[in-house]
This record gives sequence, structure tokens and C-alpha cells, in this order.
Amino acid sequence: MRDDVIASMLLAVLEGKLLLELVGARVKDYVTGYNREYDTFKTLSLDAPMGGTDLRRIDLLEAPTPYEPENDEDEDMVMLRGAQSLWR
Repeated sequence: MRDDVIASMLLAVLEGKLLLELVGARVKDYVTGYNREYDTFKTLSLDAPMGGTDLRRIDLLEAPTPYEPENDEDEDMVMLRGAQSLWR
């Protein structure tokens, strides 16, 4: 990986796309570009089957429970949290 990033930066310097003085400041950009191109961290899909089974990662996630306001809560606070207003 290191050699590929160095080669990309050297090519950019030779092509005039990267100034030699800015090489140190732009290393992060080139590493990010390498990771995007080769997916070093192996981003996994939630819909992909897990290791030779029919089970998917998304099947293991639990659905969030809907918010149920308590009877003694202030109506203004319920609205601030994003729940539906009791006012009509």
C-alpha cells in the first residue's frame, strides 16, 4: 500500500499536478484515494450473506422501539424530542 501511494504521488509530481513542496501536506488525500480505490477496509453490505449461510447481517439488527411518551410528561418537551404533538 505504501509503495502504491508513493508511486501515485511521484507520478502526480512528475505530471505537474502536485508541487514538491506540498507532498507532506497532501499525503492524507492520496491515502484516502488509495483506500477508496482498493477498499482496504473491506466495507461489508448488510444484505450480503454471512460466511456460507443464508443469514444476512441485517437479520441480526433489532428494530428500534417507537417512542411512547409518559402521561405526566410536559407537552413542550415531547415536541422537542420529535414526538407528535398532543395539540390539535
